[in-house]
Amino acid sequence: MEGSSWSVALAEGTGSLSPGDDFSEMVGVANSWMMDFMYYCLCRYFGAGMYEEFRMMRDAMNGFVQHPSIIETKQTKKVHVCQILSRIVEGKNLDVQFDEDESITPLESALSVLIEMADCKELKKDELYSDLQQLLQVQSVAVCMEKGDFKKANEVLERQFQEDMASESDQPLKRKLSLVINKKDPCHKFLINFSNKRLLDSAESLANRIFNEKESNFLIQAATKVVQSRKKRDTELRGSEDEDNSEHQHGKCGDSSNGEVDDKMNNTKTTTERSKRRLYSSVEHQVWKPMKSEAVKGFPRNRKRSTVKKKKITSNGHLVESKKQNISVNSEVQRKKRPWSRNEDAQLKLGARRFGSGCWSKILEHYEFNNRTSVMLKDRWRTMKKLGMVNSDD
Repeated sequence: MEGSSWSVALAEGTGSLSPGDDFSEMVGVANSWMMDFMYYCLCRYFGAGMYEEFRMMRDAMNGFVQHPSIIETKQTKKVHVCQILSRIVEGKNLDVQFDEDESITPLESALSVLIEMADCKELKKDELYSDLQQLLQVQSVAVCMEKGDFKKANEVLERQFQEDMASESDQPLKRKLSLVINKKDPCHKFLINFSNKRLLDSAESLANRIFNEKESNFLIQAATKVVQSRKKRDTELRGSEDEDNSEHQHGKCGDSSNGEVDDKMNNTKTTTERSKRRLYSSVEHQVWKPMKSEAVKGFPRNRKRSTVKKKKITSNGHLVESKKQNISVNSEVQRKKRPWSRNEDAQLKLGARRFGSGCWSKILEHYEFNNRTSVMLKDRWRTMKKLGMVNSDD
């Protein structure tokens, strides 16, 4: 029975799907539209710094890109750009791996994808390419220095400028980075010139350039028309409601000179007529909006810690694989006091040296701490000064 209903539905709609039909080609076209839409969303989230939404869309895209209609077409260029953006988003998380070699940092992996795209003629080696390449080279070293891991910074430098891979033009950059590492100064002016902000802007420019190439944006245009139509309809409904309210107020003013009984009768009649109109005009049309990631803050505080999988992204077409890691489901800061680690103290000193004591919010934004607030940073700084842990230079 179900099979016959399915056949009838096909016959009335798109027609029966015999092996000779173009169903696979239809799937390919629709998949291309969806790929363009998801790529557009990733670019918007990346540019706006909405990294939680970016990760959710990336995870949804992960399985989708394995379809043959995506892998076997020029959509692979967009997949590669998404891989670069994903690695940059996780650039400061050195525990996240994207390659089989666990020593490769996220930004090193992004650099290898970028070079591969140029080698496969997916990208031109123009000014934007060179700028992004240099920023990835410098920031992959700078991130290790920010973490206080100068040994790892030297290892990253050696991997990036191997003799069989580096050109003669790369040698000045290598020498400069080597000097910066030896000085052990994460706030060195040279590193600031190649800042993470510049890296994000350059990557966004590359993503937008790829999107603006001659591709289908059917779903984006269709969704835009629906949203605009809903806004127009809501505006008209609000205008009609305002008219009804205005007429009602005018009627009340005109009848104010009549007797008390007439006034009550007129009000009753007007209210009845208005109620009939409002049955249709005052219905609120609320557009469904997805819940933001901040909604997790409403969960109970005594939630148990759960085991989830850490993001791991490979360069063979898969955006995300996984590795186990324990993290708390509740995103709020735990009330139990936690001792300050040496690494946190070092990060606090670096932040104070760079932005000055008092700029706690900036320091919290630019350096890694274990669920600390700006107030905690201020209190810790005061304690460190009392204990003589802060030099006059700091």
